[in-house]
Amino acid sequence: MKLHMHGYGEFRIERLKSKDIESLLSVGVAHDEFAVSPDKSDFWTRRELQDWLADPQDICLGVRNEKDDLLAYCLTHWHQAANKVYIENIYVASDWRHLGLGKRLLLETKTRYMKDVNSDGIRFVGLVLDTNVQALRAFEAAGYKMGATCVWLEILTSRENDNRATIII
Repeated sequence: MKLHMHGYGEFRIERLKSKDIESLLSVGVAHDEFAVSPDKSDFWTRRELQDWLADPQDICLGVRNEKDDLLAYCLTHWHQAANKVYIENIYVASDWRHLGLGKRLLLETKTRYMKDVNSDGIRFVGLVLDTNVQALRAFEAAGYKMGATCVWLEILTSRENDNRATIII
């Protein structure tokens, strides 16, 4: 999909590719917005991103300018049994915020899933920190409604620790 923004040139929204993994990793580890645990970076690993972008069921999109720079992206996961799409990460580079790129990514993601999955009643959900006002505004502008306020709960397992789990709250 091509976009033209007066004064900013042309943009295109397209599926992310394996060539984008380095950019995704550098953004992911550099921004606290992706961390849900206080003691580590929670961004995806290289292997997770490779597998994810190779899966044709998951629609992960990026916004590029005429120079082919990745300016924004949206990572999603389709849970077929639940008929649900999880918006895992959405990011817009700081110089390109307040132009509606986040909203456009969310709308294009919805459009492509509805076309590709061919299912009625798909539920699109995202988990956003209540302090991330810009992301909340992008979701609301794309038609999302605020749901319940939740607490992130997580279990980390490790074979090195006799399969004991640690709960981070």
